[in-house]
Amino acid sequence: HAARVCLLTALYDLGGEGGSFRKLARTQILKCLQGSVKKSKGLGNLFSVNYSSMQETLIAAEADTLTKTVSMLSSKAKDIAKALGSDSKSLMKKPDAALISIAHLRHAVRALAGALAEKDADNADIPELARVVDGVICAARGSAMLPSIRTYVLKCIQNECGEGKDDLEARLNGRKALQGLLRKVPLSEAKWIQQWTEDSEGL
Repeated sequence: HAARVCLLTALYDLGGEGGSFRKLARTQILKCLQGSVKKSKGLGNLFSVNYSSMQETLIAAEADTLTKTVSMLSSKAKDIAKALGSDSKSLMKKPDAALISIAHLRHAVRALAGALAEKDADNADIPELARVVDGVICAARGSAMLPSIRTYVLKCIQNECGEGKDDLEARLNGRKALQGLLRKVPLSEAKWIQQWTEDSEGL
């Protein structure tokens, strides 16, 4: 997966900023994306996953601090909510826009998970990022993607907190740390977690 994303990123940036080769490369990539989405009748195909991962990598390079991530997610919140709330036909018409929106959210979630794992309670950006992530996820209530988004957030936090001499110990430590964080602010006050309980999906 990493190798495919690396190759796709290289092709996406082919020729440098403003070059004709870059425009041609990106046009061909979008054609491949649209073709794969049409064939699979949705975004659940390998090329879409690689495209979203590539966009997440590019976003992470730009929003490389919590402050920048908060600003980025705040500015993209409406686009993300629109993408998550779209039906499958709408997503298939503009799959690139939907995948870029998802990549923005995934980056923000990873950044939040990393910050919570570092236990930097004095970082003022943590509650603000948690608030914006909360709003975006709550706005997606009713979306078919919501269950996977909720699970992804907890999985990211568990993975970031998981340390150990082997995979089993890391998972156990990560799970224990996650359970502790769910009882503390900001997760204890997160409306999306409260909604999850209300929706009877469990945690």
